[in-house]
Amino acid sequence: MAIFLAGWTAYVTPTLQQVFGLSSTDPWRVVLNVFPGAIMLGVGYGVLRLEGIRARGVGFSWPHARSGTVWFAGIIIVLNVLLLLVAVVTGGQLSWSYSDLTPILIIVYALINWVFVGIAEELVARAYLQTKLIALLGGGQSRFRKALAIVVAAVLFALWHVPQRLLVAGLDVSQLPVNLLLLLVAGLVFGVLYETTRNVIFVGLLHGAYNFAPIVANVRYASEGSADIQFLLLLAVAGPVAIGVWGYYRWAHDHRTSDFRPPVAG
Repeated sequence: MAIFLAGWTAYVTPTLQQVFGLSSTDPWRVVLNVFPGAIMLGVGYGVLRLEGIRARGVGFSWPHARSGTVWFAGIIIVLNVLLLLVAVVTGGQLSWSYSDLTPILIIVYALINWVFVGIAEELVARAYLQTKLIALLGGGQSRFRKALAIVVAAVLFALWHVPQRLLVAGLDVSQLPVNLLLLLVAGLVFGVLYETTRNVIFVGLLHGAYNFAPIVANVRYASEGSADIQFLLLLAVAGPVAIGVWGYYRWAHDHRTSDFRPPVAG
């Protein structure tokens, strides 16, 4: 599927750009990413159904979407407020993010990156693949085996991006190791987030936000900010995410205990 999606983006998407009259610099070309994203969502959901796994059982349902969206929105609101406060207190210069995009395009970019990239990839890589590996390795009863399954899933997640990096991004083979290492770290982070929340919508939105950050304003300084300022900015971003994930974990364990049943290999 990775090769198919990379091939689609590399060869079919340019053809569609010509059909719809979109240049390579036209921001509306992002709409074409809906097609591979929809295919990924369809394949992920279809495989779950073929194996007799209920979508609700892996955190892919309307109740999960409602709770995941609410918690995600809360994180983003707090994050932006804290960033603005840090900027004002430390004398940072503020400018609107994505000033080169219209409001409609910002919404389109967000929806495509959050739904057709973030949620789609998490449905396949975490909700299905990682859950399957945990079940096969008996990770429901062993923390070590669960950790091993998360690592294996993260490695496969990184390798899954190789065709895209070569065919679409145009990376040289020599550039792959560093890129794959970053993808491996991202896969581990999202894998842990998914096992913590068991809500693929919530984690998918966080994944999408990593690709297209919902930050209202950019913060700049006349001279390079001090280490203390950089730490405050990092804390303003990472703090709400960490606390939000922990808060969802606590809430879900009280209100959605069935989400955390150990997966069983089928």
